[in-house]
Amino acid sequence: MAILPIRTYPDPILAQKSAPVTEFDDSVSKIVEDMKQTMQNAPGIGLAAVQVGIAKRILIFDAGQAAQREDEGEGEGEHNQDQEQEKPSNIVVCINPVITSAQGSVVSENEGCLSVPELRANVTRSACVRAKAFDENGAPFDLDLEGMAAIVFQHELDHLEGVLFLERISRLKRDLYKRRVRKWQKDV
Repeated sequence: MAILPIRTYPDPILAQKSAPVTEFDDSVSKIVEDMKQTMQNAPGIGLAAVQVGIAKRILIFDAGQAAQREDEGEGEGEHNQDQEQEKPSNIVVCINPVITSAQGSVVSENEGCLSVPELRANVTRSACVRAKAFDENGAPFDLDLEGMAAIVFQHELDHLEGVLFLERISRLKRDLYKRRVRKWQKDV
């Protein structure tokens, strides 16, 4: 297992649509294990393979942490790693995930992203989603998600489509962030 570097905006791979997984072999298991270790090391509760430079339709999220954050009223994305963990980790692996239905609307307050550092914003998401996916062994399963788990799932699924949450915020906030990134790049 390895902790992989997380790609950040404006890395072009983040705008790339991820390819479906066609073979469920040891290489997929290794990607999943590396993603788990990377996510647990980072201050986030979800991770898409493309965020670690692998353009495959694989995402993971920690349903236990999503429930804890929902209880605490925190947004998706970064959090304080020093907080005591009240709920056990429950990492869900989704390969080739597809939303089959979505209902309602909710504002994900203070949403953040490991690939878009130092930006938090409100994002409108579906309140409840039903999805289907495969586990790392190729077994199909269904998901019924609501609340924070639904928000995190949609956020990570956007990554597989080459969409950053940056594209779901106001144009003004997006432009300000892009200017800040250009300044950071000049300063480096």
